[in-house]
Amino acid sequence: MIYPFLDTVREAYEDFDKPIRKDDINKSIYFSVCHQIISGLNGDTENHKPYCMKLIRNLGHYYIDTDYFDPTFERCNILYNWIYHSSKKEGIPDNIIEKCFDDYNFQINRIRNTYKCSYDLYKNVVLDKMKLNILNLFDYNSNILKKTLMGTDVSNKNRCRNFLCECLKIYKHMNKSYCIIQGEQREKHSNICLELNKFNSAYKLFYGNLLGINPKIPSLDDINNEDFPRCLVEEAKLESGVGLAEGRVQGEGLEPQSEGTSHVAEQSDNGTSLNTSTVLSSMVGIPPFLALIYKVKIFLLKIQTTFNRNT
Repeated sequence: MIYPFLDTVREAYEDFDKPIRKDDINKSIYFSVCHQIISGLNGDTENHKPYCMKLIRNLGHYYIDTDYFDPTFERCNILYNWIYHSSKKEGIPDNIIEKCFDDYNFQINRIRNTYKCSYDLYKNVVLDKMKLNILNLFDYNSNILKKTLMGTDVSNKNRCRNFLCECLKIYKHMNKSYCIIQGEQREKHSNICLELNKFNSAYKLFYGNLLGINPKIPSLDDINNEDFPRCLVEEAKLESGVGLAEGRVQGEGLEPQSEGTSHVAEQSDNGTSLNTSTVLSSMVGIPPFLALIYKVKIFLLKIQTTFNRNT
């Protein structure tokens, strides 16, 4: 099965990740802008200049009549994903990213007064939506998780437990960042706190219905423990908290591939055949978080399919 939208995402992501060409007519402009940005910052940031130049190019405000200029909102979202993963990988300070957006805003405002890509959207909306999407997966699939945890398949039970652990890590990180504090910061993120409160209530109800199962699932009552929540160390895990978005796709995670499972075709409710191995292998090179969310959904679909076959 071919997924055209994945090709579009992958191609855009690869465009953003390309090095600056030697014949790029705007190379000297990128260098000048980044020299000014980095010179005004403290610390050893000179080695970040190549990344800065790449980001200035990707924002497209010096690249008129190319695909980089005047991006669609969809392309901005892919750019945000690229910025997040590539900056984490290369250790890029956030103030460099913010300054690049400042230059983008200034230049675009001079041209036409409107811009589509935004640092605020990148920082305060997109990343939070990514993390909340994982918590929504718990809510949408709580019945599947409950049935699996009450079942006899130890491997699937452990995977479900690890998924719950990672959900709680996200909850703890976001709740601490936005909702425990009082004042303007909490008010600014009131929608996020509302979603976290919903997760809190849903998880407590879920936990209360599964007391006494083995393996035991973590409780929100232990949230102040330093090692909260305890996850199974022997199982391959998703990355935690903000690092969840950096989760590696191949060779780890919820759906370990083996000769016995790699060719199993799953059936969704509408009868579409999904081959786990084929889908995941087709996702090589796309933004890791998109692949991670898709992988979790494939895993939950497989759990549901297994349960349906046994009932």
